[in-house]
Amino acid sequence: MALSVRDCSFAYRRRPPLFSGFNVEFEVGRTVLLGPNGAGKSTLLALCGGVMRQGGGTIALNGRSRTTSSNYRERVAWLPQTVSVFPGLTVREQVVYYGWLKGMTAAAAKLRADEALELVRLTSSASRKARELSGGQLRRLGIAGALVQKADAILLDEPFAGLDPSQRDTLSTILRGLPEETVLVASTHQIEDLSSLYARTVVLDSGTVRFDGTTEKFLQYGRGSSDRARAAYASFVGVEE
Repeated sequence: MALSVRDCSFAYRRRPPLFSGFNVEFEVGRTVLLGPNGAGKSTLLALCGGVMRQGGGTIALNGRSRTTSSNYRERVAWLPQTVSVFPGLTVREQVVYYGWLKGMTAAAAKLRADEALELVRLTSSASRKARELSGGQLRRLGIAGALVQKADAILLDEPFAGLDPSQRDTLSTILRGLPEETVLVASTHQIEDLSSLYARTVVLDSGTVRFDGTTEKFLQYGRGSSDRARAAYASFVGVEE
């Protein structure tokens, strides 16, 4: 199982190309996508999630092309930085709605909703209005929406942004508990727990992959520093102010 991007090109209107002849492949397991603001992380995840269209090249999951496969978007779940909820829906109904949007029947989504909520520790909030959830709970609700469809690939755009330490710990535990056969890619600026959470690290800067390898190898670039992750990151893109 792999999510592959081959010879991809993309440009925002009236701007220089962000990606040109871009290649990367995300395999089964947990991968962190690092890079400064404007590096192309969010755009890449949105392209892979099927919510934006590349100018050229191919994006495919296990050989199923994003542009030609009818069920590509059913197999790939994308969680943006801001999780939106439908007014009036309960937490359980919101998860069912996520599944329906991805092509599931309402009956199938209802059968899976409670299981997905249990995985993200929101069972006790299932009957609450989704709009009443805290920021951390909303992130977990978004992940439940990905799990309800049994997606083969889950793409999380800055899932830890704005969360306090306790909420980050809870979300980290949930990510570690995802099915082992899942392709998980998360973009983040939170690099404190790279080695325990992600097996692979990809560093993106200005639409170019600067590093792609195991997290253990990545951290070797920060060897000798008291903060190996930050030192390794700085060796590829510099430290953001």
